[in-house]
Amino acid sequence: MTLVVCWLAFPLVLAVLSAGLGLLVERAAATRLETSLLLPCGFALMVVVTSLATAGEGTARFATALVLVLAGLGFVLGARGRAWAVNPGGAAAVLGAMAVAAAPVVLTGEAGFAGYTQLDDISTFLALASHAIAHGRDVAGLPPSTYEAALAVNLNAGYPLGSFVPLAAVRPIVGQDLAWLWQPYLTYALGMLALCLWALARPAVRSPRLRALAVFVAAQPALLYAYALQGAVKEVPTAALAALAAALCARLLRKPDETRLAIPLGVSAAALLCVLNVGAAAYLGPLALAAALAAAVWHPRAPSYLRRLAAAGGWTAVVVFLLAFPVLVVTSSFATAGGSLLQNKTDIGNLFHPLDWKQVFGIWPAGDFRNGIGQGEGLALALIAVLAGAALLGAWTTSRRRAFAPALFAAATVGGLVGLSSLGSSPWVEAKALAIASPAVVLLAVLGACALLESPRRALGAAAIAAIAGGVLWSNWLAYRDVKLAPRDRLAELATIGDRFAGQGPAMIDEYEPYGARYFLRRMDPEAPAELRRRVVPLRIGGALGKNQWAPLDQFQLAALLDYRTIVVRRSPAESRPPAVYAPRWSGRYYDVWQRPARPRSRVLTDVAFGDALNAGERPPCRQVRRLARVATRRHATLTAAVRAPAVVADLATAIRPPWPLDPGPPTTLHPTRPGRARTTVTVPTAGVYDAWLRGSFGRGMEVSVDGRRVGSVRDERSFAGQWIRVGVVSLRAGTHRIELRYPGGGLRPGDGQQPQDVGPLALAPRTPRPALVRVAPAHATELCARPLDWLEVVAPE
Repeated sequence: MTLVVCWLAFPLVLAVLSAGLGLLVERAAATRLETSLLLPCGFALMVVVTSLATAGEGTARFATALVLVLAGLGFVLGARGRAWAVNPGGAAAVLGAMAVAAAPVVLTGEAGFAGYTQLDDISTFLALASHAIAHGRDVAGLPPSTYEAALAVNLNAGYPLGSFVPLAAVRPIVGQDLAWLWQPYLTYALGMLALCLWALARPAVRSPRLRALAVFVAAQPALLYAYALQGAVKEVPTAALAALAAALCARLLRKPDETRLAIPLGVSAAALLCVLNVGAAAYLGPLALAAALAAAVWHPRAPSYLRRLAAAGGWTAVVVFLLAFPVLVVTSSFATAGGSLLQNKTDIGNLFHPLDWKQVFGIWPAGDFRNGIGQGEGLALALIAVLAGAALLGAWTTSRRRAFAPALFAAATVGGLVGLSSLGSSPWVEAKALAIASPAVVLLAVLGACALLESPRRALGAAAIAAIAGGVLWSNWLAYRDVKLAPRDRLAELATIGDRFAGQGPAMIDEYEPYGARYFLRRMDPEAPAELRRRVVPLRIGGALGKNQWAPLDQFQLAALLDYRTIVVRRSPAESRPPAVYAPRWSGRYYDVWQRPARPRSRVLTDVAFGDALNAGERPPCRQVRRLARVATRRHATLTAAVRAPAVVADLATAIRPPWPLDPGPPTTLHPTRPGRARTTVTVPTAGVYDAWLRGSFGRGMEVSVDGRRVGSVRDERSFAGQWIRVGVVSLRAGTHRIELRYPGGGLRPGDGQQPQDVGPLALAPRTPRPALVRVAPAHATELCARPLDWLEVVAPE
C-alpha cells in the first residue's frame, strides 16, 4: 500500500495542485498557456510560494494550507470553460520518461529511494525540508546534536531550499515519510521537464509521433538520469524550470504584445532563483542574451517590436523582483558561501574525478556516471559523434524555421555551463551544469534527426535517431543495473526508533549512518561519533573518528558515552554492549536501543575493554582482572563484567576464489568482479546454533553455505564503513566446517549490475541472548579469567 500511495497518489496530488496553481498563473496573465506548460508553471509557482512561506518561522506552518488554497482558487477562477487539449503521444512520452526514472525503485516492490551510498547529502536535504516546513529557517532553541548542526551549518549559510520545500509542503496530504517520497518527487520533476520539452519541440516537429519520440529520449539523457538515480534534487528541477523559461520566452518573442506573459515568465525565473539563489544568473543571463539575439533576427527592422519586447522584459524583471526578493534577502549569505564553493577547484564532492565534458551529449554507458566508459568505448564514442552532429543540424534547422525555443533552452543551459566553467567553477559544480545542459543538447540532436526524417533523407534520419535513442537507453540501462538502492527495511527500523523514543535524548547512534543521525532520529537529539556533531566522543587511544569510520562502543572513553541517555547500536558480532548502567529497551532485526536512568544508582570508577573491531568477546588477561580487583578492594566496590561468547571469524585471505581483488586489511576484504565462489574452512570449538554474519556493503548480493547447506543470502543491503549483515542461522557440531560464498550473476532486477561491493570477513557467532552481566566481589575476581568477556567495570554505589 505504501508503494501505491508514494508512486501513484503522491504524483497525482502534485499534478492536481500544479494544475490549480498553473490555472492561477494563467488567470493572472489573462492569457491561455499551452496545456503542456500548465503543470510546469504551477510547479514553478509552488516552488516560489513554499520558498516564501518557509522564509520565516511564523509563516512556515501555513505552507501546505497556502498551496491548497491557491490551487483551489486557480480551479475556481480558471478551470471553467478551459479546453484541455491533451495529445495522446505527448502524454505517452511524458509518462514513459517518468516510468523509466521510476523503474529502479518501483520494481523492487518497496517505496524507497536510490543513490544511498552515492550521495549522503540527501539525508541533509530531508532534515532541512522537515525542519523548514515547521520552523522555517530558525534553528534557535534546538538542543545540540548532529541534526541541529546539519541544520545550523546550512541554514545559517543561507542554503536555498526551493528545490525540495514543495515536497515537504505536499507530504502531509499523503501522510508518508519524506524519505519514501523523495524518488517520486524527483520523477515528477522529470515529468515537468518532459512537458516543457513537448512545448519546445512543437514548432520544430510537425509529426506528433516524432515529437513524442524526441521528448521521450531528450527527457532522459544519461547524465541527468544518473543524477536522478543518485537522489540529486537540484539538477532535475533546474533543467525543468530552465526549459519552462525558454518555452515562455520563445512565445513572448513570437507575441510581444502579450505583455502579461511577463507573469508566468517571471514566476519561472523567480523559481530558478529560489532553487539556485545567485547561481540562477548563470542560466537567466544567457537566456536573456539569446532572446535579445533571436529578437534581432526575428524582426531586424521593426523598432516597435523591440520596444514592446523590451517593455515585456521590464515587467518580467518586476515580477521576478517581487516574488524572489524576500527569498534572496533571507538567503543572502549564500552568495558569499556559494561563491567560494563555486571556485574551489579541489572540491569534487562525491565524484571520483572531474567529469568528461563529452557527458553533456547524453550518452555515457558506464554504469556509474562517475567512471569512464569501460567496454564498448569505441561504439559509445561513435554514438556521441552522431549525436553531436545531429545537435548541430538541429540547431541549424530550428533556427532556419525560426523555431527558436529549443535553441533558447540550449543557450540558457549550455551558456550557463560555459559561463560557470570560464569563471573557474569547481569540478563538482561543473558536473551539475553538465547534467542540467544535457537535455537541451539531446533535444537538438533528436530534432535534427527528425528534420532528416521529414526530408527526402529519411533513411539517414532513421539511422541517426536509432543511434541517439539506442545510445541514451543503453546508458540508462547500465545505470539502472548499477543503481545504489537504499536499504528500505533498515531505514524503516530507524524511523520506528525515532518515533518511539522521540524526546528521550540526547542519543548516540554508533554507526556512520547519516540518514539516522541527520534525519530519522532527529527528535532524539542524535549524534554519531563519525558525523558532524557538537560533542566529540573521544577514543580510548585518543583522538576521534573521522567521517565514515566506525569503532565498537567499548573503544570510546566511558565518560563521553555517559553523556547520552539513549544509545542506538547496529547489531553485529563486533559491537560491544553499552556500559552496565544502560538497560535494553527495544530490539529489532538491525538495531538495539539501550537507555540509562536519568539518575543512575551506581558509577563506574574504571574499566577495561576486550575484543577488537571484528569480535566483541575474548578471554581476558588475568593480570588485568587482578588489577581491577585491587582497585575494587581499595574503593569498596564490585566488579561487573559483560560475558560475551566470541565469534568464529573466517579470514578470507586464504579462501580459494576467482581472481577477485583482495584488500589485505585488516580485515581481509574481497571485491567480487565477476560471478564465482569463494571457499574456505573454519573450526567451531563447541556444538550449537550460530548466526552467520557477513561484513560489507552488498548490491547484487552474496549467498552463504556451510557444509553444502544454504544458510541464506543478502542483497541490496548497502552499508557504510564497518558494518555487518546477518545472513542466517545454522546448527553446527564442534570441528571443522566448509564455508562457501557465492557471488551470483546479474539479472533484470535493478542493481543487478557489476557494482563495487566489499565482502568479508565472515563470522559465526553463538546464538545467545544479549551479553550477560555478571557481578562478583573482588575476592572472587579470578573466576572471570576463564570466561570470554566484552568488558570489565569497577562499579561503586552513587
